[in-house]
Amino acid sequence: MNRQWLFVRLPNPMQSRPETHAIRVMTTMAGGLVGHLRAQDPDALWEFRRPNAAGQGDLGLWFHSFEPVLKELERRLLAHTSTYNWPMISGTYAPETAKYQTPHTLRIAHRLATRSSSFALELLLDGALDAAQRQSLAVAHLWQISRLVPEREQSAFLFHFWQFGAAGLDPADRAQEAAEADARAAAPAGAARVPGDAALWECYLSSVRDAVATAREDGVPVNFLLYDHVLLTHERLGIPARTGARAARTIRSALAAGTPVPTPFTSFPGVMPLQSA
Repeated sequence: MNRQWLFVRLPNPMQSRPETHAIRVMTTMAGGLVGHLRAQDPDALWEFRRPNAAGQGDLGLWFHSFEPVLKELERRLLAHTSTYNWPMISGTYAPETAKYQTPHTLRIAHRLATRSSSFALELLLDGALDAAQRQSLAVAHLWQISRLVPEREQSAFLFHFWQFGAAGLDPADRAQEAAEADARAAAPAGAARVPGDAALWECYLSSVRDAVATAREDGVPVNFLLYDHVLLTHERLGIPARTGARAARTIRSALAAGTPVPTPFTSFPGVMPLQSA
């Protein structure tokens, strides 16, 4: 029996405050659906994507499993959405072949999306993150993932996030962001706490390491996948691109100065750092 895809869109019925709707759906419904999926098919894939920063688009859920499992998930989705009077639209899965180019790269991307979505779901179960949490999380997450990139390529890898997040800023705002990021780079390591506990982070980081190891052995473009993975994970967590840019600049500045990256992982003795290739 082959696995298939189930894709649904959950539009915001009020057409306002899209983040509130997305968080409510994830906290009240997604956890139970994912728990059932894992119980029935431990190797199943899933992911979610939120509306973009401008509130455009719908919350999307994707599940990849066997037909009986997907039928039960769809039944549960219909029951949940009916209870809350949320609209639900079933769609057709369209693989992002233009973006990922090869079937194997696409499979690795799906694996990473599952890890990313599960990680984000756990961090969002208590509600949306505030600005300080998003900032400390962006630094911690980007620092850990960037350590999978060969050391000689880390600075360029991080610079791409700065370029992406600062692209829409005027020169004055860009200079202000750079100054703030550079000041954060000189802050004591561990000054801010990162959301999530050590067990959650280690499970997530281990799964990313495994996926990347497989990709590297098979000649898949790892740096591209990691860049894409970080952006999508930050979107799921509600971390604005501007916050991600500031985090990237902070890490680059700390590395250039030879000072410790100001990540809260000092309070997580159980988390093993990722190793560069």
